[in-house]
Amino acid sequence: MRGTVEEISGGYSKAARFPATSCRNRSPAYPAGRTLMMPPLKPFAWIFFDRFPTAQFPNESQTEDDLIWPILTRLGWTESLRQQNLAPRRREDVPDGLLFEDDAAKRQANTFPQEWRRYEFGLAVVESKRWRRPLNRRSGQRGEETAPSTQMLRYLRRVEDLTTGKLRRGILTNGGQWRLYYQGARSVSEQFFEIDLARALAISGHDDASVAADAEDGGRADSRRGSAFRRCGY
Repeated sequence: MRGTVEEISGGYSKAARFPATSCRNRSPAYPAGRTLMMPPLKPFAWIFFDRFPTAQFPNESQTEDDLIWPILTRLGWTESLRQQNLAPRRREDVPDGLLFEDDAAKRQANTFPQEWRRYEFGLAVVESKRWRRPLNRRSGQRGEETAPSTQMLRYLRRVEDLTTGKLRRGILTNGGQWRLYYQGARSVSEQFFEIDLARALAISGHDDASVAADAEDGGRADSRRGSAFRRCGY
């Protein structure tokens, strides 16, 4: 069936550890047939959102530390590196995070002093944005001249080249909206899987941002799952 998490993630559903009921891995790089059981959406998410100041405008650092990384850790991503430079020189392309399968993969990555060499051992890159920041367009604020989605696409192209295709997945999030990108998709910019946790939880003040995001994406939503789950571009 078109538009499933497995298709968008290139058959490697571990990179899609979002709070759904379950997902089955079909990648030869992962134990065949392993099923990852996820906790129910609302009880899972409220643990984090209940203590996060959603009515305010937390900056990127606070959103990362108090919402995004705790959620990733709870979903099983316990091994990661932060702010690893993708370029041999200068610091122009620096994703916020690099996720690893396990401690062994991270240890192997750390044997290389060059940060860009470590991406070869990762499973997905993470790009985090401040709470409520639009993902598809520039916000107009200083330091936010590039659309987050454009930034993610650039990272994925760079990572694919560096790793000769070994790493092709990325997670883009502002804490409320979570997107899974796959560099092997027919149209990387338009075909991604999104879960809008803030909308699913009916968090006050988030609806306006979500409506704007729907308009930017042409209103393509998965009618079977509701507006909180979107298979964009299909």
